[in-house]
Amino acid sequence: MKIQPSIKFKMLEEDSVHTLLIIEPFAEDSGRYECVAVNAAGEARCDGDCIVQSPSKPEKPTTPGSEKAPHIVEQLKSQSVEEGSKVIFRCRVDGKPTPTARWMRGENFVKPSRYFQMSRQGEYYQLVISEAFPEDEGTYKCVAENKLGSIQTSAQLKVRPIENLDAPPTITALKDVSVTEGMPAQFKTTVTGKVKATSVQWFREGQLIPETPDFQMIFDGNSAVLLIGTTYEEDSGIFTVRVTSSTGQVESSAKLTVKSKD
Repeated sequence: MKIQPSIKFKMLEEDSVHTLLIIEPFAEDSGRYECVAVNAAGEARCDGDCIVQSPSKPEKPTTPGSEKAPHIVEQLKSQSVEEGSKVIFRCRVDGKPTPTARWMRGENFVKPSRYFQMSRQGEYYQLVISEAFPEDEGTYKCVAENKLGSIQTSAQLKVRPIENLDAPPTITALKDVSVTEGMPAQFKTTVTGKVKATSVQWFREGQLIPETPDFQMIFDGNSAVLLIGTTYEEDSGIFTVRVTSSTGQVESSAKLTVKSKD
């Protein structure tokens, strides 16, 4: 939703620095905000999270019967993310007096930094990892405690490497085909890759095969098929499929053997 200047939202610009000012923020103003800069050459974007915490209220003195040790209401959840992604671990803990929390990775305490931010809002305790890298993998624990005891919840973080979008497509190998003269024949391969294939070509003995009623080529984005309606002995030979995308090309070959009817 686009933000319009108002009494609540002010947009400031000074020396190429653009600022969004929120006057008297409330909890409902929490969320992700995005700045989009546009000119004739294109556009650039950046975003950030805004978390508005309710003012903390002084705790009322507890009577002996109302105190209780920390209790996990919502556990941490394990996550698997791509390298460079943002990670949020969140759990809910109740107890009186209000528990304090410490975060650990393995047996080491997590220290606040530009990459690791800890916060609490009511009964919710949160650890934010702004950018996750393979070395951040492991078991994360939130240890909550008050004077009556402590409790912990844990979850796994797995960081996947960024997929290589520059890799050429991959195809399954063609299989040799043997038929009797006059019968149809078919070569088929499955195409996979992050970048869509731009062309599929078929060759016989190195020569490009033009599409004719007897040689039909089908490609639906995932499967490439060469159909030979009627085969003759002279069709025997090595057939090759070449799949090309903007990131490269790949080939596979197989043999067609057409046996005489006699």
